[in-house]
Amino acid sequence: MRHTSFMLACSVLLCTLAGCGGGSSGTASTPSSTSGSTPSPTVIAANDQLTITARMPVQVQHARLTIQVVGEDQPLYDNFDFSDFEAVVSNIALSKYQGRIVWVTLRPSTMGNSKIYDVVKDQWVSFDQGQLHAVGEINSISSYLQLSPLSEAIYQRALVRSGYVDFSQAPSLLPLTAKQIHKATQEVTNALNGAFNVTQLPKMNTPISNWQSTGVATDYFNFFSGLGWLSYFQQLYPQTTNSYIALANSLGTDLRDGSLDGRSLLTDTTVFQPIVIPAAPLNTNPAFNTTTRLGALQQTTREQVGYSIKQATLDYAYRHNQNILNPQGYLTLQTNAYYSSNLTDNSFNLRWNGAGDYRRAFGFNESNLCQSSGYTSNYPCQQGLNADDIEGLYSDVEYLIGHHQLGSCTIDWMPSGDVKITQNGTVYTGQLNRESSDNLLRLDSASQRYLLNVGTGTTTPVTFMQFLIENQRIVQAQIGQSSSLYPQQLDRTQLSCN
Repeated sequence: MRHTSFMLACSVLLCTLAGCGGGSSGTASTPSSTSGSTPSPTVIAANDQLTITARMPVQVQHARLTIQVVGEDQPLYDNFDFSDFEAVVSNIALSKYQGRIVWVTLRPSTMGNSKIYDVVKDQWVSFDQGQLHAVGEINSISSYLQLSPLSEAIYQRALVRSGYVDFSQAPSLLPLTAKQIHKATQEVTNALNGAFNVTQLPKMNTPISNWQSTGVATDYFNFFSGLGWLSYFQQLYPQTTNSYIALANSLGTDLRDGSLDGRSLLTDTTVFQPIVIPAAPLNTNPAFNTTTRLGALQQTTREQVGYSIKQATLDYAYRHNQNILNPQGYLTLQTNAYYSSNLTDNSFNLRWNGAGDYRRAFGFNESNLCQSSGYTSNYPCQQGLNADDIEGLYSDVEYLIGHHQLGSCTIDWMPSGDVKITQNGTVYTGQLNRESSDNLLRLDSASQRYLLNVGTGTTTPVTFMQFLIENQRIVQAQIGQSSSLYPQQLDRTQLSCN
């Protein structure tokens, strides 16, 4: 067996590579360039010199790697024949890009000769489909982005958080913010229980034989559990040619809804290979909107997936002699938790580490009526509804997020609370923003029938977007005006979709 020695020390992962697999193991450095071009040097003050590093820990050959700042027409780096582990862009000004979003894309070359090293099969395989992405904020003189299944899932979830819910269209990254990326990172990292969340992933183009932990046990666990995810995915789909890219695409699609549950957003028809089989149960009962009850509902899914990942992780580590070469690290893999098992109620955070659907059920169980400005609802009601959960609040409409087709209308519900209805080329917009005219009327608790009113304020007549919802699905939408803050029927209607 060929040997590669991996050393974990000083909060970074350092590796020594045995010579195999082709390609240079050094970095490709270029200032604001495309492959094969070298612009004139620019003098930048030392304290303003920005370096952006993109790392692909699993070596590729003859792929295309692009580094670009969102909003810029030209990429900082665009290599059509990337055969390395890293690309470095330097000699650019931090002051020009401070606070901007940078994203990295790895894709197959148009030449059709791209390859990637498969760490499960320990061999080179074809890289002829799929992409990997990473996004991050430029906030210091050194920006470091790693391409992995984790980074792809964060990218996909962050796009949804920025308002990208129609997956038949190419995404725009212009609305993407650092807060959205940060929130997506928290969600995805929790769902994967830290897998691939490593300070610096090692360079991999040979079988792993030795990796000693001397300081950061978390990095060791997160790296090997990531290899466990790859191994388990290969077990589920043995015909997979390229497990690294295939797992990334699977997790990226699944985690668009923020949960690792075997499905994407309820409106997403993207076909993918789920790792959660069978899919986690939907949370359809508002009574389960507590940490403990939702955790109990998702317990079987969380435990089954967690157990499978643990077994796959231990098997992979054993095959690569970790029990002998690194018994302390192997013990960590045996004893660490692969999912949350004992949480207490928290009114704002229902999420458990690991697999499961941790979105709040749509609706409520209380029987209170709403009152405001002299108006009283005729049905049990909640008012001041919220959608944006970035600022420590929780969303009342998580299950509605997505791109809905309803007759001649399309309805886009965004995590921000923005909602867009399009009919015959005309676009109508509204926003759920905690006004009393943003309210929910429960028409029938048995069938989970609700009227969701999204109003423009409290001065009557109020213009409303009104949605009839049954079992967490939009079945009718209208736009019109009402003299009531809590309309069950609009006085005048200008648009109707069903």
